[in-house]
Amino acid sequence: IAAVWALGMLHEDNPETKIAAALDGRVKDNGQFPELEGVRNMAAVSLGRMKSVPHLETLYKFADEGLPGAQWALHHMEGRELPAPRPNRSVFDDWFLSPVQSDQN
Repeated sequence: IAAVWALGMLHEDNPETKIAAALDGRVKDNGQFPELEGVRNMAAVSLGRMKSVPHLETLYKFADEGLPGAQWALHHMEGRELPAPRPNRSVFDDWFLSPVQSDQN
């Protein structure tokens, strides 16, 4: 994940055609055996940092599907508004400190 992110830093504002095409492939790789979500996100971030205009269609598609890296890339490249952050909820069942149900009402 860090290596994919670093590619964007190394090629900032200077899209290397072959690297950008490989990153585009990672973003699109969500089929039967998908790429790790972190790799997909960082590939999109790297495309945005590179300002890879030929891959805007991919970024639009996956930003609309909710991929945060693609949303950030479009924000970085075009100033597109970022969606409001969603709350992060964790539900614990059978936690050893769960409250005891009381029959007294």
